Amino acid sequence: MKKITKYNNGLTLVYYEMPDVRSAAIGVFVKTGSVNENAKNNGISHFVEHTMFKGTKKRSAFDIVAETDGMGAAINAYTSKTATCYYIQCVDSDFEKSADILSDIFFDSVFPDEELEREKGVILEEIAMCNDTPDDLSYEIATTAFYKGHALSRPILGTKSNVSGFSRDDILKYVGERYTSDNVVISVAGHVCFDKVYDVIGNKFALKFGNAVCGKNKIPLPATQSVYVKKFKKIEQGNVNVIFPSVSYDESLFNATRIFNSVFGYGMSSRLYQNIRERSGLAYSVYSYLSPYEFTGHSMIYIGTNVANVEKALVAVSSEIDEIKKNGITEEEFSRGKAQIKSGLVFGLESSVGVMNLLGKHAVRTGELADIDALVADIDAVTSADVAEAISVNFKKENATVGYVGPKIDKNLLNILKNQ
Repeated sequence: MKKITKYNNGLTLVYYEMPDVRSAAIGVFVKTGSVNENAKNNGISHFVEHTMFKGTKKRSAFDIVAETDGMGAAINAYTSKTATCYYIQCVDSDFEKSADILSDIFFDSVFPDEELEREKGVILEEIAMCNDTPDDLSYEIATTAFYKGHALSRPILGTKSNVSGFSRDDILKYVGERYTSDNVVISVAGHVCFDKVYDVIGNKFALKFGNAVCGKNKIPLPATQSVYVKKFKKIEQGNVNVIFPSVSYDESLFNATRIFNSVFGYGMSSRLYQNIRERSGLAYSVYSYLSPYEFTGHSMIYIGTNVANVEKALVAVSSEIDEIKKNGITEEEFSRGKAQIKSGLVFGLESSVGVMNLLGKHAVRTGELADIDALVADIDAVTSADVAEAISVNFKKENATVGYVGPKIDKNLLNILKNQ
């Protein structure tokens, strides 16, 4: 059985029964992330997510982890550009108890000042780690420049100055505005019957929301930039991220774009891996992937190589773009790309957490219940002509942004990409 329903206050519940497992997973998805922030509070979504686990009115921070571990359950959370999720996976018999812990965190966290200060240090270390991780940093500076002036340019972690200045009042204000019944989806998957799920979620969550509403989350379309950004560091490897405009989740060419991107740069059989790394030896790491959102999307190509090979590797990648745009992909590549996309979907559905995540994200994005069979059928329905059209609208060099982190180099890598 699978179902989507709303409680009277607008809280959405999505449910998927998995009779062949002995676990259950609950995910509380809030439709808020860094795109819903501004320059002054950038990082608040992620900060709230961290501090939710630092004690409630009836449980200390240690009580939360001890009680969870005592059941053999797993509790965690994550923040993305567009959503924040708190989730727990447990054995089916502990479903109600697990829901109580998650509800307690969600509604009754007290955000003690000493814990907030301690968590600021943790997040500042996260920011420092990103700055010290060249591949992450090259992506961060590239996407920030690519989406300059738009909500997508804001980093999920926020800035050092913002994080250092956040207060308990800032958290309570943000939670009051964004953590409302109309802005939350609860996703449940596993070996628990619907009637029990509906009652438990109703009592533990639906009845506890106040009267506040968030309203619409309208994000304007971005006007992307084509620029070269660089940050020189005294390290051995050059790290290049090339960002291109691409498709959103809802565009007709979404699955076709996924298929050709899989062929082009995903995995060890991809063209980038085989031609740039294996045959030419120009890069240790080279790949591409797609980052879609509800309203836009981008694709990315990453190159990690010795600084002496940066220009050669970028020229080789540019040639691979030219080749796939001119001649497309083979029938064998087309079949392989489809199989990779379908298996990635199916493998993610082997656990209650995987199903919970899929259903929750889909409901947050569309307001609808994901039909897994239909998602597979949509991939199967993609034709070679669809892929050819997707290739034609993607990887447009004239719209690219290039981010570089590594030893000093004199040449403009964006010009090299465009003029190849």
